Amino acid sequence: MSAGMLRVGLLGRMGRGIASRETRRFMADEAAKSTRDPTKLMFNFLVPSSSVYKDAEVDMVVIPAATGEMGIVPSHVPTVAQMIPGMVSVFTGEKVEKYFVSSGYTFIHPDRTDVCAAEAVKLDDVDVEAVKSQLAHCESAMAGASNEKDKAEAQIGVELYSALTSALARK
Repeated sequence: MSAGMLRVGLLGRMGRGIASRETRRFMADEAAKSTRDPTKLMFNFLVPSSSVYKDAEVDMVVIPAATGEMGIVPSHVPTVAQMIPGMVSVFTGEKVEKYFVSSGYTFIHPDRTDVCAAEAVKLDDVDVEAVKSQLAHCESAMAGASNEKDKAEAQIGVELYSALTSALARK
């Protein structure tokens, strides 16, 4: 073994012990300085073009996970959840804001939750009659589809507008 390799090995072993103690001390100091309310969930809600919520403190978030609706509160178990078309509800005090998402993923970390949606629209901004019209159009297109591609595209539309109709009914 060369002298250079020996030094790196010794410094690496010694450095890990020192860094570990320093890291623990830093984390303890940061935790002591934290002004964040531990009863609140740090929340980010992102779409490709913007942030709907950025570093917001909320009480609870409910997402349309592929496994069913999932409620997320502070200290939730770290998880990654795939979202299906449905409603995201954000609870802050007595206020509840509801959004429709087309798909995406939710990343639940020990210190925050990130909802990353392909598309999101506030339910209050959705035109109910336009949704009904689009659902009827997609159902008609699916029934009259002459090939598998057209049928699959129409089926996606039916699933999306059906989920949006259901979310609006629960609004």
